[in-house]
Amino acid sequence: SPSGGIGVHELDSGGNIDLRPNGNIGLANAEAGGSVFVRSTGTLTGNDIDAGSFIDIATTGGISLGDVTAGGDMLFGSNGPIGILSAAAGETISFETEGTLSAGNLTAGDSVLGQAMGAINVGAVSAGIVDQSSNESAEYRVSFASDANITTGAVTAAGEIGFGTPGDLQTGNLDSGGGIMALVGGSIQLPTVDADE
Repeated sequence: SPSGGIGVHELDSGGNIDLRPNGNIGLANAEAGGSVFVRSTGTLTGNDIDAGSFIDIATTGGISLGDVTAGGDMLFGSNGPIGILSAAAGETISFETEGTLSAGNLTAGDSVLGQAMGAINVGAVSAGIVDQSSNESAEYRVSFASDANITTGAVTAAGEIGFGTPGDLQTGNLDSGGGIMALVGGSIQLPTVDADE
């Protein structure tokens, strides 16, 4: 779309979905047999997105979605806040935002990575535990970095778990197959920790 936004109730494709408007996107549900690729100068607001391969979404405004699933990698980038009900990917889930990051449960066959200038608040996180990726370069790690505070539910990773924040860190139980590192400037609240290394 050369100018203006896009509003779609249902979007279903056996192949790929590619959206690049100069404006906001309103999307009820999207299902693609292949990939979902979005570039927007506005916001993306929608419900569920399901892709057979990868999902790559970048917006100037914020991102607000429901349940998001992908057979491959899942990448979200925004100058605004990112809010997702839940995400499940066959490979890596990656977030990068200049705002806040809010999400429910995050499940990845490889890794879960999140970087935010605002606060991070997510539910249970699983990396390399459920439907583990067979990719030779898979690291099965969880990493969150925030310029504010980080709050998570239980975090389970076949690899390393890492946190970095000048603020406070509060998590659920941590279970790592490769070690845990927390670089925290404020307070730390960790219920139980289990690290193999």
